[in-house]
Amino acid sequence: MLGRIARPDIAVITTVGAAHLEGLGDIHGVLREKASLLLEVRHGGVAVVNADIEGLAHWPGRMSRTVTFGRSPDSELRLRDYRADGETARFRVGAGQTISMPLPGEHNAMNALAAVAVGRELGLTDGTIAEALAAAVPPAMRLEVRRIGPADEGVVLINDAYNANPDSMAAALRVLADHPTAGRRIAILGDMLELGETGPGYHRQLGE
Repeated sequence: MLGRIARPDIAVITTVGAAHLEGLGDIHGVLREKASLLLEVRHGGVAVVNADIEGLAHWPGRMSRTVTFGRSPDSELRLRDYRADGETARFRVGAGQTISMPLPGEHNAMNALAAVAVGRELGLTDGTIAEALAAAVPPAMRLEVRRIGPADEGVVLINDAYNANPDSMAAALRVLADHPTAGRRIAILGDMLELGETGPGYHRQLGE
């Protein structure tokens, strides 16, 4: 319904994960719902999709062509040489451009690849795209990094409390694990909602 209202010229599908299963049933239901957006793209439009999601790159739709991104060797925009030093991430787009941005997490690098694809479709130069990503600011409570107290003995708080599903929480834990520190790492976790009957299993799996 939202796709029919928007009738986009460019449609982006960043990922498909275990979210909203209470209403969509399973991962395949999530995939079908997200991919339905491609049926509402204007004729002559473009789909930007994650090549790591099986079958998505060849999903039928109204767009004239599809641009793929991801870790897969088959991706047109492939994530290469990802590195993070706590609050900054660096990676290469295929064999070429290097991107640096203040958004931790490999999943954010994947999102940035989608942004690169959209920017190029809109005629932006790679330099303009790189400058914009270097100045990117995360939404509130999405892996916000805050420093509390003096630099030598204070605490780093990574606030990712906006929402949670198994994929996003696992990604946040990877960011915490990779964050450099001489002290302890402590994770304070809330519930993951809207998972239906699969909820207890996903909570156990994440705990393990």
